[in-house]
Amino acid sequence: MILQPRALGAQVRQWKCRNESLATLRLSTRSYSTQYATASYGSVFAKQALCTSTRPVTRLQPIAASSATLEQDAAEADSSAEYLENFLGWLVANGVRGIGQEDSKIALFEAEGGERGLVCEEAIAAGDVVLEVPLRLALTDHPGDEESNQLLYEGAPWSVRLACKLLRHKAMGAASPWSAYVRVLPTQVPAPLETFGWEDISGLRYPAAEEALHAADWLRADAAEAAGEQATGGLGVEEFNWALSVVHSRTFANAAPGGGVGVRMLVPLIDMMNHSGDEAQLASPAGEAAQQGHEGHDAVGLGGPVVAKDNVRWDLLPPGRSGTGGWAMAVSATRPLAPGQELMLSYGERSNDDFFIHYGFVPRANPHDDAVLWPDLEAALEWHYSRFGAQRLSEAEAEPLYSAALTAGLAEQEAEIRQRLTAAASAAGNKGQQEQEQQPVALPEQADPLDSLPEEVLRQLRQIKVLSRGRVTEAVMRAFAAVSGEPAAAAAAAAAERAVAVRCAELLQAMARPPATTTGVPADGGDGSEAAAAAHAPDQQRALLPAGGLLVDLALLLADAQPRLLQASAAEASGASASGAGAGTAAAAAAAEEAGLQGDAAYWAAQLRGCCRALLPRYAALLPVEATAAVSAAAAAAATSSASPPSSSSAPAGPAPGGLKSRYKRPPPSTASAAADAASPDSAGGAGASSAGGPAGGLPLAPLLRALVLGPGAAVLTAGGGCSGMLPLTGPQRLSAAFRAYKQMVLWDAVLGCGLSGEELAALL
Repeated sequence: MILQPRALGAQVRQWKCRNESLATLRLSTRSYSTQYATASYGSVFAKQALCTSTRPVTRLQPIAASSATLEQDAAEADSSAEYLENFLGWLVANGVRGIGQEDSKIALFEAEGGERGLVCEEAIAAGDVVLEVPLRLALTDHPGDEESNQLLYEGAPWSVRLACKLLRHKAMGAASPWSAYVRVLPTQVPAPLETFGWEDISGLRYPAAEEALHAADWLRADAAEAAGEQATGGLGVEEFNWALSVVHSRTFANAAPGGGVGVRMLVPLIDMMNHSGDEAQLASPAGEAAQQGHEGHDAVGLGGPVVAKDNVRWDLLPPGRSGTGGWAMAVSATRPLAPGQELMLSYGERSNDDFFIHYGFVPRANPHDDAVLWPDLEAALEWHYSRFGAQRLSEAEAEPLYSAALTAGLAEQEAEIRQRLTAAASAAGNKGQQEQEQQPVALPEQADPLDSLPEEVLRQLRQIKVLSRGRVTEAVMRAFAAVSGEPAAAAAAAAAERAVAVRCAELLQAMARPPATTTGVPADGGDGSEAAAAAHAPDQQRALLPAGGLLVDLALLLADAQPRLLQASAAEASGASASGAGAGTAAAAAAAEEAGLQGDAAYWAAQLRGCCRALLPRYAALLPVEATAAVSAAAAAAATSSASPPSSSSAPAGPAPGGLKSRYKRPPPSTASAAADAASPDSAGGAGASSAGGPAGGLPLAPLLRALVLGPGAAVLTAGGGCSGMLPLTGPQRLSAAFRAYKQMVLWDAVLGCGLSGEELAALL
């Protein structure tokens, strides 16, 4: 990322940034401080008073604590340089080290779109501590918090307790010691609970996420009703929802003595750092050939090698190691940082569901993503019997076999969950002591990790999932093998893999169908009035989006990231009917547009080509007819384009921009071979192949987008080359498409590794 600084004020700098993602901060599961974990809550947070007479704080003028005034203040704070300057002054006055001073190597930035973060101003070496924030600045919650215990109902979740504490400080206005921090919090977290409508949720076409969103909405409504006015500072439901979304997207946590989570914290400034974590690579460094994934098949989606993209970590420092005089949260570099480089922190190794629901973004190529196959093991075995067992066993014969498999599987699954939770708590509790050659903390023998987990968390832990690279919950594989009827272990394991692949194919087919609730709206709104048509415009846009599985979703994301590709596609399509200079100029323009792709557009283009390469023609039987026809149409367009002789007026004198000619070192394929190559497993080039003809077998993007996005039932190109009512995507549409695309990549990875062809799987559906 290239960042260009410009002065904002005496203490705060504003930076222009091309990164348009809105991201906030939560627990990074890879960084802990065990000394802090084993300390008592009272010794760490006994003194919460800020800004004593010897350390005054810069404050704004007092304001009334009415709801209307607070809402107006919050809206202004998001873009106000005054509030940011005040916030930075508040940090420095309260002992924050590493920012806002002459020798500081990092600075706070705010992008034109409102995104904030931290950026390197001077070279930083790996291992350097660049920032320390005293923990007395943190808003915290822990089981011993007397204030929350008195004000809130028994059993209130930590998120509700911390959100209500934040609301009480917001209601205090400038009288709160944390007013400078509260005023720079985002006015809205772009999470689905805040930004999605009913149609957006239905348009996800992924039942697990839809159920999670509805459940979270009900839980939020119940919590808002149960929390009294005293706990919320007298603020209403909208403010409560805001505070809960802030808490869910910005909270750090540490391990408690004996396991589990101890203290949860909102830590000013550090919670402004943006996320970058592990990322699965699709292409080789040269970008000309796809990497090979597991079991030798092409690495599509999330199957490539994993590279860590974060460059800083956080730790909790005790008073003896902190430069702030007490407990502090420290941020240190994990690799050298150059001036202009943004400080990126991993929010943790977790699936996209958590990022999607609570943060409102989806990380690029997250290798820790998964897809829910069944809600639990019992549902998985019921599905297996209906699909396979009923063909050879009566219900009376199947009941003892399936009951035994369920009993054994549940015991194995719970043991696995306990082991994972205990190992995670032990690792967090032992990390600091092991580094200092002290004895590890022993967990109480009677402690059961499952006892302290909320029911919703247990429900998620018991889901049967497929992970990237085709990995599946071990308990269901053993259960399926046990009821397969195969006497040999190898044959039983193969039967279990086939069953999982069939389930993945079922879900892929369901995600390729449009949602049942989506209905078209007449262009005039139904009553002939333009006003009604304008009121229904969002519904029209949703209805116009095509549904066709992974290839269509990737095409939509690419067209949204680089609309000029569709404009080039329109020009190429109209130029194809012309002759001479018109056709050659249109083809050259399309090739130049493809060669210049960067950022998200280049990534989605690589994914689209890679998926076409991996899925066609072997799995054409599992793809929607429209998507397969679209790729065939693109191949035919490529064949026609490559067969047309370029005109002398449009032929470049030297290599094309981007070095396309020298890069591929071969002429475009002939008319006869283009269509065949485009439908072969080796078509689509690798990630990065981009020219009108491309390498042998290369599939150009312009006709591919035109066929996938502008197929039957979709919008048509306007005179200017844009999509009427379809593009650009709305925020919820863009987020849903990316989320759904990654889920389909996970499912396809399991299908690709099962060893069955598309026709064989289709016969089992």
